[in-house]
Amino acid sequence: MINQAITGAWYIQARRELDLLFPSGRRYRYANVPADVAERFADAESKGQFFNRHIRNLFPCRELGEELEQVA
Repeated sequence: MINQAITGAWYIQARRELDLLFPSGRRYRYANVPADVAERFADAESKGQFFNRHIRNLFPCRELGEELEQVA
């Protein structure tokens, strides 16, 4: 578990996509996220604060659902 605000994070550098899992169980994919932003997020002491200041509403995102199960 990362913290209370975000419970999982995955970055796919080749596609510049950052997937975030929230305590609600919802997972969102943020597009066009530069590697340095993903690295700073990974290093941030407060993932929630970093997310709110540097990711939320700054990168296009969509909620992921059942298609995740099909990819595995």
